[in-house]
Amino acid sequence: MVEGQFDLVLSHQSGLINTVAVSGTAFTTDTSLESLSHLGVLKRLSSNILFAFDSDTAGEGAAWKATRAAFGMGMDVKIISLAPGKDPADMIRESVETYKEALKSAKRAILFFAERIKKDNAPERAVAKGLQEKILPLLQAIPSAVDQSVAISEASQVTGFSEIAITKDVGTKASQTETSQTSETVHAPKLSLEDRIFGLLFYKELKGASIADEQKTLEELLGNTVYQEAYNRALGFKEELLYL
Repeated sequence: MVEGQFDLVLSHQSGLINTVAVSGTAFTTDTSLESLSHLGVLKRLSSNILFAFDSDTAGEGAAWKATRAAFGMGMDVKIISLAPGKDPADMIRESVETYKEALKSAKRAILFFAERIKKDNAPERAVAKGLQEKILPLLQAIPSAVDQSVAISEASQVTGFSEIAITKDVGTKASQTETSQTSETVHAPKLSLEDRIFGLLFYKELKGASIADEQKTLEELLGNTVYQEAYNRALGFKEELLYL
């Protein structure tokens, strides 16, 4: 799975015809509607998936969220390591064979993200924080106890923390998440059409593109007062809107 249309077209032209594209925030991962989500549709074809998203902050964030959702559906996930600043289209243009080798060398998702938080000889506290924020939610999402055990072993191997400690924290995190989700069910704001539009704009801006024209058009359609209210509301949970 790639992120953009150029990635998709060049992949198919290179013979990688089992490639699909997420088209940014249009990708749906809602595990409560598995049969209707894009991941649910893909799972009907295969329970194995490889993410080849852009090697920037936005791409890695999208890969993490998609991985968590895929784990929740019992899928096996691998992630390709792209060169800094590169996307699949860039690599294919430079060398199709190099890109195909990168696909063959794709890492299991837990290993990929664990190595990300361990990189550059990160201090132990930083690794522990990354483990709690990035790895535990992924481990918690895995429904199979056997698969979860294997993943915990992988996380332990890379981070240096014991399997016993990680397993204990997974259980604690699960309890905290269950309590949090119960609270969110009561207090989470219902997303409006305007919220989703701003989510698309925030994502586009994160990728480095200008959104001034779209903002101006939206303001003209809604009127200044309504636009400002909608914009300020969307800013209040911008992070949640970025990867809807």
